[in-house]
Amino acid sequence: MSFEVSNDGSHIQNVSVSTVSLGCKPSKFLLDPLAISEIPIAADGAFHKTTEQEDIVEGVSAHFTYTFSGHFHGAGSSGKPRAAGTFREDITYENGTTYICTSNDQAWAIAHT
Repeated sequence: MSFEVSNDGSHIQNVSVSTVSLGCKPSKFLLDPLAISEIPIAADGAFHKTTEQEDIVEGVSAHFTYTFSGHFHGAGSSGKPRAAGTFREDITYENGTTYICTSNDQAWAIAHT
């Protein structure tokens, strides 16, 4: 997982989770990346965004929902900024069977390197 903070500190950008594991009902398993281009940072350091899009899964139209949220914390013992939060991806599609897929909420934590 990675993201950047804008030069003015007002938003995070280029949020990327390279591989998200999703369990589907009925029984199926998908892997998909999560990407969000920009999320505003509130005055208290919190950020949250949900985006939706249509794309293709197994040759059929699918609805994707991506959620990414978190909060910047004070510097750690190394003096570097820290942040933590959750991400989630949901996909629904039908190819003769209706599939509802989710990663559920996944915790993340990151420190500036």
